[in-house]
Amino acid sequence: MRPPALPHNESKRLQVLHSLHLLDTPPDPALDRLTRLATRLFQVPVALVTLVDEERQWFLSRAGWDICETSRRDSLCGHAILGTATMVVADTLLDERFEDNPLVVGSPGIRFYAGRPLRSREGLALGTLCLIDLAPRHFSAADKAALNDLAQMVEAHFHGIEVATDAQAVKLSLERSDMLFARTVTHAAVGIAVGTPEGHWLEVNDRFCEIVGHSRPQLIGAAATDIVDPLDVEAARTLARRVLAGQTDAFQLEMRFVRADGSTSWAQVDHADTVAFVPLCQSQNSLPEFNVTIRAHCIAICAGAHARDRQRAPLAQPLVDHLPHQLASCGCAHHFFRRASLITSFSSTCSASSFFSRPFSVSNSFRRLASGTLMPPNLLRQR
Repeated sequence: MRPPALPHNESKRLQVLHSLHLLDTPPDPALDRLTRLATRLFQVPVALVTLVDEERQWFLSRAGWDICETSRRDSLCGHAILGTATMVVADTLLDERFEDNPLVVGSPGIRFYAGRPLRSREGLALGTLCLIDLAPRHFSAADKAALNDLAQMVEAHFHGIEVATDAQAVKLSLERSDMLFARTVTHAAVGIAVGTPEGHWLEVNDRFCEIVGHSRPQLIGAAATDIVDPLDVEAARTLARRVLAGQTDAFQLEMRFVRADGSTSWAQVDHADTVAFVPLCQSQNSLPEFNVTIRAHCIAICAGAHARDRQRAPLAQPLVDHLPHQLASCGCAHHFFRRASLITSFSSTCSASSFFSRPFSVSNSFRRLASGTLMPPNLLRQR
């Protein structure tokens, strides 16, 4: 007797087999109907759906067979899963692989065997649909075709179980991710909000509610533009469209939120690093569906359309008043004005309010001044 060899993909094959949780299970009525049909169709006493485990073969469905499993070493199915087509042994006593097999020379005395490998969705042979007779017999091409049809029904049954198993694994993974996300968001020191690409809030944490001045029940399901200052809506939409289109993977924007009490909340909103656009599922047209997650850092909460300018103006006024004199003393005013093209006029009488009304980010401009991006090299050397 020649024991069956191991498939080259044995480790992966066993992994998939065990993931289906079909071993040591009660009879499956759907498969039992197929094996009973097979005995009548082929006029054989035994038809089996077998699963070839590491050391045994388990009979998931059996018609005309009493035992639940046999040793893999003695199994004919262990040989059948090594091939790609139906394995037919017309007379086991004439095949050197089985002539002294205990299942051939002993009980039940197998003389004929036909086994068609049953494959997973990845093409891994998990077992067979096999026919057994106690006498030698011929197996025609038409018989092979009929057995193949029945085997495809069994495979479809297996594939359905695979799909359900994978779906359950994804569901559990998403549930764990949701729990972790909820815990992280709830205790975050920054405002975090999740919205749809269409612009509706899906989830917000307490800090975000504090920043924008609206309660969670007021925000969930509402349009994001309902609380964004109309002057900032288009800029936010443009950035969101660019990210969703894959034109950029991060953005940072200072924007105003209109609070429930009528005041304005200035916040720095970003989408970067640990915050991402993540495809959670497939839509009905097979395109990815995205949820948009943003962070919000509060800059100021104040009343009126230009409240932030008024709040920041006293802090910046000394710099605004003193800067022209510094430029003049260095003899580099012309160079400064040429590089700082966004500033169209600047004098010692320039007010803080007019400085802040320029169409650029105040905080970014001051950072650029400090780093030398807007300041000429000779002025930097003299600082």
